Amino acid sequence: LIKRVYESSPYYHKVFKERGLTPDDIRTLEDLVKLPFTTKEDLRRYAYPHGGDFLAVPFGNLVGWHMTSGTTGVPTVNAYTWSDIEIWTSLVARSLVTAGVTKNDIVMNIYGYGLFTGGIGLHQGIQRIGA
Repeated sequence: LIKRVYESSPYYHKVFKERGLTPDDIRTLEDLVKLPFTTKEDLRRYAYPHGGDFLAVPFGNLVGWHMTSGTTGVPTVNAYTWSDIEIWTSLVARSLVTAGVTKNDIVMNIYGYGLFTGGIGLHQGIQRIGA
């Protein structure tokens, strides 16, 4: 994953170079402290409005977007591929099953679908289970 991001995302390639890092420098769990944190401010500055240099896939591979309203600053962008959506759906479904949800349950999803990106993820996870 680290090698893929380094090679595919202009933003992370630049950040790694600024810190004198290459993917080969990250070999153990202890090495993870060398990795840069990504802040909301980073996303606002470098990913708005169309993913900018953060994207690690070609723009044409994106199938979904979610953007905050920007009421507290520049909107925060999230871009999704089909693979991202599939992984998200599977992880939410697994979490729900772990919590005891089955296809025989009725689940009420009261998250907003507007400016909170979690609503659709929960919805898709519930559908995956068949609840």
